[in-house]
Amino acid sequence: MLQCQVCHSGDIIRQPIHRCNMLPTHELPARMTATWCRCRGCGFCWIDPPPPLEALVDAYRETPADHWGSPGDRSENALPRQYGEKVARLTPLIDTARVEGTPRILDIGCFHGDFLAEFPDHWDKHGIELSRGAAEVARRQGTTVHEGDVFSVKLPESHFDMIVACDVIEHIEDQRGFIALIRRWLKPRGLVVIETGGADSLMSRIMGPRWYYLSIVEHVCAHSANSLDRLMQAQRLKPVLRERRWHSRPTSWLKPGKRVAQALVFRLGTAALERLSSVIPLPTFTEQIVTRYSPWHATRDHLFHAYRLEL
Repeated sequence: MLQCQVCHSGDIIRQPIHRCNMLPTHELPARMTATWCRCRGCGFCWIDPPPPLEALVDAYRETPADHWGSPGDRSENALPRQYGEKVARLTPLIDTARVEGTPRILDIGCFHGDFLAEFPDHWDKHGIELSRGAAEVARRQGTTVHEGDVFSVKLPESHFDMIVACDVIEHIEDQRGFIALIRRWLKPRGLVVIETGGADSLMSRIMGPRWYYLSIVEHVCAHSANSLDRLMQAQRLKPVLRERRWHSRPTSWLKPGKRVAQALVFRLGTAALERLSSVIPLPTFTEQIVTRYSPWHATRDHLFHAYRLEL
């Protein structure tokens, strides 16, 4: 029986989901259909079956440094992604009385190292990154980069005062193994920071399997606030900060309104076409609309949580 890997519930909603591939790989088709699964118990969502892990890892490795923004351009990336605000919220949470010497931070999926660059200069900054091009940019910004996937990198136990995984956990199939690994690298009373799309946000609930976040091929799951807390607490990681944020804060309110309207029209239109297709055959171009992946929308739909390792 299909079970949720977070809460082990077997009460699962299953619906078809249409996905797209925008990574630099020909091993995955441009468009594909899978099954969207949502746990009624905790709200955790995942894709069944997930794309082949080897294909994703190879694609991440070859991803150019400008795939998710300009390389090392802190003015472009730091402001919309609110890096400075996030650092200001996180640094006071470090238990300075227990820090021996310089605080040591690890950013899993550090890409250009722009987030780490916002932390104080005296911090010892480490990152894990698969993209070769992005890793070089991060090194130029003062980050010690460990190239490879998170499960193959070898790091000392109880070594870091803070471990950050922003826009990473949704790429990981083995959720429990991932958090167990983070816990092993973290010092007692250390801090884990997770940012990811919220599967319990208003727009994700409205869009259902048409939610843009899970139409992206590299995203294999999504957490609700409840499922993320449960996953972390199973490793004795206690929440100390729970916020909802923009993934990329808009410069004006016109763009978010326009994109939300487009998403809602798309959701209603494809739902109507799907019902119609069960009655009469649809022309080819109409079927292509039905199976199209969802448009992106700008809303405050990301979870930003911090947890402390209690022993």
